[in-house]
Amino acid sequence: RIARELTSWTDDELDDSIEEAKIDKEDSNRQHVQRVRDNVILVRAELVHFWRLWWQSGLVEKTEQHYMLYPNPYPKKSRLKQRWYAHPSFPLLLLVTGGKPLILRTNWRQYAQEFADAVTYAGAYEDVTEDGVSSVTMNASKLAQ
Repeated sequence: RIARELTSWTDDELDDSIEEAKIDKEDSNRQHVQRVRDNVILVRAELVHFWRLWWQSGLVEKTEQHYMLYPNPYPKKSRLKQRWYAHPSFPLLLLVTGGKPLILRTNWRQYAQEFADAVTYAGAYEDVTEDGVSSVTMNASKLAQ
């Protein structure tokens, strides 16, 4: 539902919402939360901490779906540990899904495959390619138990 809502926004609407939420890189307060629609909340936070707090809060049960839209793939081998599937917080990401789908969208096929391999190691996934965009859907219900 949220993805459908976000994709229906024009660039101007999204820019206005972000501006309204006062989310900018120069702001000294690095964490922001702003409800911009009934079912959309823009959050700017340190993701590793956000995932941990989301898990601890119990809000995982109320989350319908989790999206990672075009994460930075850090293509150089020397930056491998900065890719989400190689980051120490990856197991936390799997827990935060709460056994519900995680959709990864990327235009870098290698990143999608490596992410899928990491998820396969931890659980099950389905790889779907549409319009040249790869989506990795995973279910981490085994980890959530």
